[in-house]
Amino acid sequence: MPNDPKKALSEESKRLSMLALRALKDLLADGQITPSEFLTSFLQELKEEYIRQYILGIGGVDNMQPSDWGSIGGNLGSQYRYARDFGGLIEDGELSDAQIEARLDLYGESSDEIFELANYRRHELDGYTHERWILDDDKENCADCLALADLGWVELGTLPTPCDGSTACMNNCGCYKEYGVYDYERSINREGNSNSGNYGHGGRPGEVGGSAPTSGVSLSRDILAGTSDDTYRLIDSVSANLSRKWDIEESALDALLKEENPQYDTSTPFEEKKEAYINILLRNWAGSSGDEPSKVAIQGAANYAGINIPEGLVSSEVQEWMAANPGTEEGLQNLGRLIYEETQSRLEDNGIQTVHLYRAESPEANRDRAFSSWSGTYGGFITTSVDYERIEADIPARYLFSLPATGFGTLAESEVVVLGNYEEYIAEETGEEITK
Repeated sequence: MPNDPKKALSEESKRLSMLALRALKDLLADGQITPSEFLTSFLQELKEEYIRQYILGIGGVDNMQPSDWGSIGGNLGSQYRYARDFGGLIEDGELSDAQIEARLDLYGESSDEIFELANYRRHELDGYTHERWILDDDKENCADCLALADLGWVELGTLPTPCDGSTACMNNCGCYKEYGVYDYERSINREGNSNSGNYGHGGRPGEVGGSAPTSGVSLSRDILAGTSDDTYRLIDSVSANLSRKWDIEESALDALLKEENPQYDTSTPFEEKKEAYINILLRNWAGSSGDEPSKVAIQGAANYAGINIPEGLVSSEVQEWMAANPGTEEGLQNLGRLIYEETQSRLEDNGIQTVHLYRAESPEANRDRAFSSWSGTYGGFITTSVDYERIEADIPARYLFSLPATGFGTLAESEVVVLGNYEEYIAEETGEEITK
């Protein structure tokens, strides 16, 4: 189920609607309704579900404008034409029960498009400026969707509407879009024009400009990611590098791999298994920062660096599992130390002692935390909430745990993972909201 509550409601509504359509199919098969009655009830259910999905996407019936009702009607019009042909085939007895059910599922899935269309319009009205493609983890994603997800954050309107038929998976697409806010005016006015290179704005993300107003260094694209411009190719490269240096017992690695995938073939060569597991962790982080194995790695890095972090980062259940699987905790902590060492070496080689970073957070955020995610360039600074505040900080290099080029970190966001309490390093806190 998606993390977005509104999308989760959309999925539940679609599920219930598809059950209603299948119930109609069963009534037809049992002879309790005629093909004509089936078609009438089917079209009514389709209409009601489209309306429900649009209202969910737009944020409630109070937000509906005449143009929104017109959009529903336009989308239903095309579906009605297909549906009448569908009804004719049923009446002529040309479709089996299984074929009817398959067609009904396609009609049910088509409601995703109307939700995504309304959701896009809601965010456009609310002043969001960027979007990114989120893959459906429960399905095998098509090549088109994988390519769209690889783009990361792009300007609003760049991506197609999920389930609109423009991807190879057609309306069987379970992907959706996430929206973010980028403050162009502040970036251009403060950091220079799109060719200045300050803080990663425009075509040369992250290059250090000559007029930086703070003592911290703005990380260049080369430091953040090397020559790579693709998230997953970079993950593959980093995984291969780390696997050659990672110290872990094979039995512990097998236990970790089986925990991720019970069907994993542990007879695979040891070095390949190491690379595969690191690749899993880095991809999981790119999808949702901070799963349990990554927390164990972060704990190991903090211990190694002598940085105090709050207790309770790793859950008691995970601690019990690691105790029952010897070597897993040590192996994950070794990986955390390795990532930290790679990061510190990269910063030291470039003479960096303090880094200027960007973050968006709630005004009530607790800054005494085990780790936090920042952007190394203002060009990567995007928030998915319009209520968060901007902060900037000059963080000593020793607190930097990871960059996209060294381990955990999403390339599209120029993500930098920081260890420990950052309260004293805040360089600028505007106090203003990222408004609609």
